[in-house]
Amino acid sequence: MRKIIVMFSICFLYLNMVFCFSSSAKTKIIDKDMPEWVINPSSKYPKNNYLSAVGQGINRDSAENKSIEEIVSIFGHKIVAQTETTQRMQQAQAEGLVNLYKSEEINQKITKSEEIDNVIGVDVCEYWFDSNEKTWYALSVIDIAKFSNIYTSMIVQNDNEINHLLKLENIENPSLEAYSYINLAEEIATLNEENIRRLTIVNPDKGSILKAQCNSKTSVHAMLLAMANKIPISVIIQDDFNSRLYSEISKIISFYGFKTTTEADGKYQIKGKFYNEESITKDNQVVYCKYTFDFSLDDVEKNLSIIPYNYSGREGSSTFPDARSRAIKKIETNLSESFKVSFESYIKKLK
Repeated sequence: MRKIIVMFSICFLYLNMVFCFSSSAKTKIIDKDMPEWVINPSSKYPKNNYLSAVGQGINRDSAENKSIEEIVSIFGHKIVAQTETTQRMQQAQAEGLVNLYKSEEINQKITKSEEIDNVIGVDVCEYWFDSNEKTWYALSVIDIAKFSNIYTSMIVQNDNEINHLLKLENIENPSLEAYSYINLAEEIATLNEENIRRLTIVNPDKGSILKAQCNSKTSVHAMLLAMANKIPISVIIQDDFNSRLYSEISKIISFYGFKTTTEADGKYQIKGKFYNEESITKDNQVVYCKYTFDFSLDDVEKNLSIIPYNYSGREGSSTFPDARSRAIKKIETNLSESFKVSFESYIKKLK
């Protein structure tokens, strides 16, 4: 498939916090009487064209960060250093499936505050030092027109990539691979909804138009569930007492929208066996259940083992049925941790 070019809401996924600010040529450091913008930011940057906020601190950096925090607070979200989505996108880039977009129009700055969200389009435009109070002031602004153009470009590009993913040839053939592409499309739609939310705060009319035009997370998720519904997974476990192991595996798989069946006709199959053996201590006080649970999730058409699983141990009790029940409980816990992670990792893997 052609490389997918995704413009993320975070221009560089390697940076935890990204902000745009004016070049040093535009920055003014004023060391004289207090400028009017310290009290009234809109006197310098009119409200019709800019959002603005002033911050103060004991040094220039702290004043700058405070002003950025103030203006970013209108978006209501705080920083998430490294989301699962961005980690997946980084992996996709490393595998050559995604090219990260870099805008040459945007200067980059890593801020020092850990409570500032990743917002593109924030400019720190003015500084002033109050020599009497030994206090720095900084003025941050969002140019509404510039912000709207940047976010509109990101939103449109993201939506184009969603449409591309949903039209790939293999999407028509129900498979875990097709599921992974739709899942990626859903993640991009989630990022896009955040972009649209931010744009709507700054430019309500433009945000509303794009919200109506673009794929929503809800609509893409519905497509994901529809795909999962076309991919039943056979689960056949030998010596499964009270079907507890089948139930646990089914619960994990169904969480992602897939259906399980005990019929051996699925394109994907899990076949396994619960081995258990009784042993008793010499004093007949403790009965042990030594156990092993083996299975493999296989792609039947490709004759390929996708996820092998093996877990073993020993549990003791006063009776063998109780020891065996404890053994199964241990396996259930391990399945909910180990197998779930492996299964999710596979269905999100981009081929």
